Amino acid sequence: MTKIRTNNMVVSTTPNDGAITYAKVASNLKTKATVTASVDLSANGIGAITLSANTAFSFSGFELNKSYLLIITANGFTPSWSAAAKHVPVEGNSTLGTSGVFYVNLTCIDATSGSEKLLTTIMKGA
Repeated sequence: MTKIRTNNMVVSTTPNDGAITYAKVASNLKTKATVTASVDLSANGIGAITLSANTAFSFSGFELNKSYLLIITANGFTPSWSAAAKHVPVEGNSTLGTSGVFYVNLTCIDATSGSEKLLTTIMKGA
């Protein structure tokens, strides 16, 4: 509840469901889901996939400054990016390969329709 004091009167308001709260943000950022090759960046904060074929990932739901962790278990197949969004690699990135687990941090640095850009950091795990 928010209290606003004007002209010696106090007005109380209750935020509607569209209000931003720590609980909503924390829930959205901590939610982990199994994803397909079509990743909705706005759906949660972490997506995981074990490849069963060579896979070109595409992305939707771009939100400026939002980070998304994509965990890819290569399982003998090659992950890659579709051309729809531009990936801006970080110097010193690991390269995607066919073995191991890759932790890919995607941060949206441009959500403009048709010009979407993801700052892409790739780390190889065990």
